Amino acid sequence: MLTPPRVLIERNFMKTLIETHREGDTYVAVDLVTNVADQGETEEEAVSRLKKGLEEHYQALMELLPEDTHTSAVK
Repeated sequence: MLTPPRVLIERNFMKTLIETHREGDTYVAVDLVTNVADQGETEEEAVSRLKKGLEEHYQALMELLPEDTHTSAVK
């Protein structure tokens, strides 16, 4: 059964929508913006692992940027 998407605040600068659902004995959390997903034995574990996966996802993207690229937060 799907739970309604909710807003996830990551380090006070990123907001995204995630959806969680259960597949057998496993909970799955999916970021609806990037389609990054992770799983856990509990819903909380799945969301926690998704947060770490999103950090790694965005860190990898930042490493692909040219060194002279300037980034700033968008509010």
